[in-house]
Amino acid sequence: MAIKNAQAGMLYRVKDGEQVVQSKTATVNGVLEFSIVEHAYQVGDYSFQIEIESENCGALMADQTAAFTVNGPTELNEITNQSICLGETAIFNFSANVSIATYGVYIGAELIAENATGLFELNPAEKTVYTVKAVPQNGCEETSASFEVEVFELAIPGILVSHRVLESSVTGDAYQWYLDGEILEGATDKVLVAQLSGDYSVKVIRGGCSRLSDTYTFNEEVLNANRALENAVHLYPNPVIEMLNIDLDQIGDVKVTIFTVSGKFMNQYQLKKNQNSIDLSKLAKGTYLIQLEAEKGSITKRIVKR
Repeated sequence: MAIKNAQAGMLYRVKDGEQVVQSKTATVNGVLEFSIVEHAYQVGDYSFQIEIESENCGALMADQTAAFTVNGPTELNEITNQSICLGETAIFNFSANVSIATYGVYIGAELIAENATGLFELNPAEKTVYTVKAVPQNGCEETSASFEVEVFELAIPGILVSHRVLESSVTGDAYQWYLDGEILEGATDKVLVAQLSGDYSVKVIRGGCSRLSDTYTFNEEVLNANRALENAVHLYPNPVIEMLNIDLDQIGDVKVTIFTVSGKFMNQYQLKKNQNSIDLSKLAKGTYLIQLEAEKGSITKRIVKR
């Protein structure tokens, strides 16, 4: 704290009410500085009076005061880790117990984003640990905190159909089935037995990520077409090592799509009625879903690659 235009030889006292906090005699004309020990004061605003004493005039209160604020340590409000799907955005709105001049978000020592609002949109491609640093407007030391965004890669589910049995093509931690856009109460398993005609869809949840399938229209006509296709199509050998044979029994053109059991697309083939095999030699060993779509229906079967 400084008093401008101090006069040499005069005694200056800084007073808090009747208590003298500090006193100094100016040795030269100009600025007279006082050091206030901040740790002696609690957090809050303070105002002091200035008393001046000279040999000729005695003591008098100056027509000025000195004020300062004691700030507490800067603290960021609670930050919650987030989980997102790959390709989604994690939104964070940071705040603190004091006004912040700038927020900076870092990965390690690298600054990746900075602003004064505290609102950030982050798009990691994998699990990432971030650090947010907040510089307060009051000049006190900056503070920081670390947080994490976990990223789940979850394919958009399809619906596998066998007669009345509908099954999510993607495995998750939880499921929710819908009929005509409305939640089916209690339908929270991977498999659902369709009881009514309509448009079915399934939401798959894994970690903090969820995906909703496209709708599948189920009715007796579709059921009969799928049943006819399933009876007409034969896959062999299963397990398969290289060539998978597909007997179509005069079904006509068929689109064949290969997925992993987690729903990841692997390959697609268009078989004409005079074709009856596909080469799976390049597939890794494991279990796959093979979807066959004809003009009047579609079915999905499992195959094992060895």
